Amino acid sequence: MKHICGDREIRTARMLLALYSDDDDNYQQVIREIAGCAMCWEAIAHWCVALVAGDRAFQAGGVEQAAGHVLSELERVVGPWHN
Repeated sequence: MKHICGDREIRTARMLLALYSDDDDNYQQVIREIAGCAMCWEAIAHWCVALVAGDRAFQAGGVEQAAGHVLSELERVVGPWHN
């Protein structure tokens, strides 16, 4: 089967559902469909980050509050190496 780029939303959703249900077979099926395509992995990563950002903003009560949380996490993680 020839690889076709695209469907980042569908592939991401399928991967998430497989992870939620602990269904390694379906997770591996999506991996095989991607076939090591760097463009597809980049698109999926971008979509995942967008989903996480939207979820965090919703939970925090807005983008400014979510940004503050991300900044505090960065300070916590980078702080020991930055000093």
